[in-house]
Amino acid sequence: MQLQITGSNKGKPTIEIITKVVNDESYRDEFFIIIKDDESFLQATGPNSGLHVEYKDAATNQIFFCSSGITCDELIALCMNYISEDNDWRKPHQWLPIEELNRGNSQATWSITGL
Repeated sequence: MQLQITGSNKGKPTIEIITKVVNDESYRDEFFIIIKDDESFLQATGPNSGLHVEYKDAATNQIFFCSSGITCDELIALCMNYISEDNDWRKPHQWLPIEELNRGNSQATWSITGL
């Protein structure tokens, strides 16, 4: 697993670096990606009041987005569960296929680019 911030490799994701990136306002125009393998990732960006999060599911080869903005604390917990490979990491939030966002059927106001 590795962490990238706007394309720059930051090594293995840890609670310390994820907490810093999520809470540090200087990263607001950046996005970060936790790459699990060649087929799956979790990525996030946005303001502290409503972060936008997406993930790619290796089993279905689909990208999903969290249908509502999440808080910094929720994102940190989500990332740590993702890193620990907790199978229930998605459960606290509703996830929709990215096509729903592209059709404008969501309250989300923007999307982020992929890898």
